[in-house]
Amino acid sequence: MIFPYFFSVLNIVLYIILSITTLVFGLFAFYFHHSSRYKKESLNLNEDYSSLVENYAGMAYRCLNDEFWTMKFLSQKSADLIGYTPEEVIDNKVISFEEIIMPRYRKELRDKWHIAIQLKSDFISEYQIKTKSGIVKWVQETGHVIYGKNGIPEYIEGFIRDITEEHEIAIKEKKSEGKYRNLIETIQDPIFIDEEGILIYVNPACVRFFRAKSEADLLGKHVVDIILPEYLQFYRDRYDRLSRTKLPNPRADYAFLRFDGTIAYAEVSSSPHFDNGDMSVHVLIYDITEKKFRTEQLRRIQKRNRDLILQMSEGIGIFNQIGDSKEKQLIYANRSFAKILYGSQRKVIGQTLLGLFGDSTNQVQLVIASAFDQQLQTTQQIPFDNRVLQVKAFFNDDNELVLMIADITDLVHYESKLMQERNRLQTIIKGTNTAIWELDWASGILIVNDRWKEIVGYPPEAVLP
Repeated sequence: MIFPYFFSVLNIVLYIILSITTLVFGLFAFYFHHSSRYKKESLNLNEDYSSLVENYAGMAYRCLNDEFWTMKFLSQKSADLIGYTPEEVIDNKVISFEEIIMPRYRKELRDKWHIAIQLKSDFISEYQIKTKSGIVKWVQETGHVIYGKNGIPEYIEGFIRDITEEHEIAIKEKKSEGKYRNLIETIQDPIFIDEEGILIYVNPACVRFFRAKSEADLLGKHVVDIILPEYLQFYRDRYDRLSRTKLPNPRADYAFLRFDGTIAYAEVSSSPHFDNGDMSVHVLIYDITEKKFRTEQLRRIQKRNRDLILQMSEGIGIFNQIGDSKEKQLIYANRSFAKILYGSQRKVIGQTLLGLFGDSTNQVQLVIASAFDQQLQTTQQIPFDNRVLQVKAFFNDDNELVLMIADITDLVHYESKLMQERNRLQTIIKGTNTAIWELDWASGILIVNDRWKEIVGYPPEAVLP
């Protein structure tokens, strides 16, 4: 599972303590089997082993396999653990060890020893005791049975040490593990852990991200099986970096193959964790599939719009203000912008209004000022280089000035000609002796001559449809 990796330091400490305990226990057992004084009732230890046992930070013991766990030997430091001196406990003089064991653990402990005796195996167990002063402690007992020549258990011997502090740490770590488990299980970002590239843990969000039916579909898979081929070398390089530097990898973009055949895009960060030299990699995935889709969609729309703007016959220019000045500088222009101004393509980006419009700049500025004051698009005709330009001005959402220009010289010329012809026609109509009227459907203008009412007898408006 994921969480033992977070507590590898504690595992190492416990391993060292258990190893020392096993060593002392082995020496203790060796003494009882091989000392020439083993059968003496005094149970005196030789000088070397006695020093080791008596300095053991715990309680070395030998007891009978009876209902009281009657002690026959206790090391002197047992008083530090249980509060009673060896003399008070040996042969149940003041209290039996059975009574020191907390009641709720007595049957469980006896059942475990019964199994160890039947299997002739070593014994290890954790339980609580109550000291002479009433303090409850957690202890760990390791021991084994000494059998007589007839195969009947004669003694039980071993060591008991205080693990209260370790037990409290373990409880805190278990609570912390539960808290982190809940966090990881409920977080919306996919998380997985791999060892040598093999997935060993995935959270529910990861299952959803890959559109798998369950975590079983992912566990045991190699990372290379879920990454698109074009990202494999990149993945291997980053994995090597983790092994070499033992430092987390910064976020990077990946593309993953989902179980339904679709492709998912993600930003991935990874960090190495080491346990007894073995590396596991914790990977956090930020799903950017939707973001990438929207970004690509926006890019296509922007490109299409740019292409349309470039091909427009109307000139379009976008201006930014230069620093704190009121001067504006061209930052974007389509193809028609320069062509309308100069009759040919030339570099115009970076030029100011004055540089672009010359003597007509003041009139352009008036159009811009009107657009700024009204916060609306403003249109006006201005003379420019013996021509007439129609200038539209407005400010976009980024507060950039947008100018749209069109050469309307020919249009103005034709309108002038049309007006001249219309005036001449009116002169002819008014001077004739014939009653004539003309209705311009587009403009709604009715033209009649002076003879109309005299000849017809009613006003021209009466004949309007």
